[in-house]
Amino acid sequence: MRNDSSPTRVFVVGCARSGTTLAQRLISERLGLYSLPETRFFANLIGNVEPRMFPQTQQRRPAVRDLRSRLREVLRVSTGMEWQTTGALPAPQRKGRVGMALAAADFVNGMDQLAAENGCSGWLEKTPIHVHYVPQILRYVPGAWVIHVIRGPKQTVASIRDAAQRYPDPWAQIFTCVERAVDNWNASMQDSARAVGLPRQLFLSYETLAQDPEPVLRSVEYRLGLQQMSEPTYLGSGLAEPREVWKSAAISGKVRQAQSKWTLALSAEEREMAEGMIHAIPRPLANELSTFTKAIA
Repeated sequence: MRNDSSPTRVFVVGCARSGTTLAQRLISERLGLYSLPETRFFANLIGNVEPRMFPQTQQRRPAVRDLRSRLREVLRVSTGMEWQTTGALPAPQRKGRVGMALAAADFVNGMDQLAAENGCSGWLEKTPIHVHYVPQILRYVPGAWVIHVIRGPKQTVASIRDAAQRYPDPWAQIFTCVERAVDNWNASMQDSARAVGLPRQLFLSYETLAQDPEPVLRSVEYRLGLQQMSEPTYLGSGLAEPREVWKSAAISGKVRQAQSKWTLALSAEEREMAEGMIHAIPRPLANELSTFTKAIA
């Protein structure tokens, strides 16, 4: 068990529509961690989001824009946009661009303060696209844990397409075709695989979590060195913005495995195209998932 008094700092990441909201709710409730709607902080801090999410299907960008992004990251200068979706944090919202380390320290201090004000031993931040920023999270957040939620490709791609059909803003604007959904799943798996071997990484199967949460949560509890709350507090209502109605099932009190929408959300042509584009889960990541599943069996 933990023997220090520093706040627990956890990030839940993964591909869009892979079960990260369910993991956020179950873990934060069980361990008494403060949580909140997605902040997108590191994506906003560093930028260059689309090339990370869609390395194969991104729109062409001017070469000078790519150069500016690379220079900013090398020099570790923020985009100046990091606070646009984190206004509720009790931290200095500095104007314009500052050093990434300073901006990240403001974020961490603000999250620590929110956790303390709510009587929590730490906090859990869930932004799926932070899967593309794991090295930066480890660099700027002392002691951070990163929990990767992995869901099967067909189920994830179909859920993304279903969301795009039902919610034009923002899903249809981001995932304009099935190729984009597959590209994002492939990229997310690659970045999770790159995190294998880095400190304080956990890799969870969504299917296993949804089917039998208890052993998964016990394992997370053990790995993080924390204890289960004697009376877990339901946090679901505070984990989504009012417009994020697509999260309603995940933040409800019930835990149920989502049904695949593979044949409902995709046409036969789209299914054939997606099957041809989907990559196998990289071996290091597949091994981590297999090891975890065997450990909780």
